[in-house]
This record gives sequence, structure tokens and C-alpha cells, in this order.
Amino acid sequence: MVRTAVLARVNGIPVLWADLIHRLRIDGTFEELAAESVRKAVVLESARQMNLKVTDEELQQAVDEFRETMQLFEVEQTEEWLRQNGLTLEDFEGELEYRVLERIIRESLATEEAVQRLFHENRTTFDRAEISRILVAKNELAQELMHQIAEEEAKFEDLAERFSIDPKTREQRGRAGWVCPADLDPVCEPKVFTARPGDIVGPFSAEGGYEILRVERIRRAELSDETRREIVDRLYQEWLQRRLRETRVEFEPPDLPGGV
Repeated sequence: MVRTAVLARVNGIPVLWADLIHRLRIDGTFEELAAESVRKAVVLESARQMNLKVTDEELQQAVDEFRETMQLFEVEQTEEWLRQNGLTLEDFEGELEYRVLERIIRESLATEEAVQRLFHENRTTFDRAEISRILVAKNELAQELMHQIAEEEAKFEDLAERFSIDPKTREQRGRAGWVCPADLDPVCEPKVFTARPGDIVGPFSAEGGYEILRVERIRRAELSDETRREIVDRLYQEWLQRRLRETRVEFEPPDLPGGV
């Protein structure tokens, strides 16, 4: 039973699998791990229905690539890595076989026609903007900072470093990097993507307060390699969501106090 199964022993004191599951539940990660397991099962079942097979050559290539990534250059290193992670060779090859099947499905979905269609139907969603950000707690302060910037009484970077309550961007003197339309609130998104480089927009209501944004650069969508990768991922996620909706999934809680 999961309730009494031993995960490890510390000075002879058992640590139970139930303890691990409860910790994952407390941390809020159990549901995502369970959902990932369901997604994996759906992909494997779909591959079976599509009669997809992984050849020995494809599996060996996946093994070689994994070992190179993990710097497991010797057989002994690989065996030790498996032992430390509590995996059998069958477990290891099964996971890599799943990854190969997932890649095959991705590639089958990403026809040139499908890629072109999704790009042209959703072109503006692939636009990008590089922005800087000041986040403050009160709208009155945001308005005052906007006034100082407009009247050239202070520089945006200095105000970000002095007043912003967003620690990540404050350390970068306001620099927030590149964002896509979906990253922004629906109110500020059109303001950002119709602005010119150097324009200041806001203040906008944001999580934690009010934000002022400076638009550094706008990059209009092109069907680049980066965009293609994003499209392939979107096509795959759309396919996976359809398969999940079509699949009957029944969770069976383990024998734990309070269930899962």
C-alpha cells in the first residue's frame, strides 16, 4: 500500500512514499505532476493508435544525445546515474522512447501548410516588444513619476532604480526584456504595440500596484526559425488538448489519509 511503502530510511527511521505525496500536495506540485503523467499516457496511446514505432536507430540516437547532454560519456557513468536516480535501463529507454514519439507527432503536425496558416491567421500574436518597467504601489506616485519623465525632470532609469517595487526590473534599472501580446494586460497591450520606440505609456493597473512602461523596440512578426518553433509548439499543444478532451480520464486516489 502507498500509505506504508518505504521510500528511504534515515538512521533506521522510515521515510514513506506517502510523506512525499503529501509534501507535493502541500507545495501545490502534485496536480501538475499527475497531469503531466496523464498527458504522457495520452501521447503514448495516440502513438499506438497512429501505429507509430520508434526504430532501434532512433532510440540509440536519443540515448546518445541524452548521455552527451548529461556528460555521461562512459557506460559506467550512465549506470551510476541510473542507480542514483532509482531507474532501470528499461525505465530510461521507455522515457526516451516517449520523447522520440512526441517529436514524431510534432513533426507530423507541423506541415508547411499548417505552419503558414497559423502564422497568417495569428500574425500579430507573434509581434514582440522590448520594454522597461516601473511598478509602484499607488496611482498618485505613478502619475507623479509620469509627470517627471514628461517634463524631463528625471530619467526613467533613475526613477525605476529608486522607486520601483519590482525587484527584478529595479536591479536592471527598469529593463524587463521582450514580451509578446499575451504577456500584457488587454488594456496596455494595444498601447504598447502601437507605440514608437522611446514612448512612455501608462500608468496601468497591474498586479501589485501601477506600472509605467517605456517601449524600447517593436519587432513585427516574421516567419523566422524562432517563430516556427513557437508555431510547432502551439500546433502540438492544440492537438494535445483536443486529444485530452476526447479521452476519458479517471483518477484513482491512492490509499492515503484524506485522499489525493
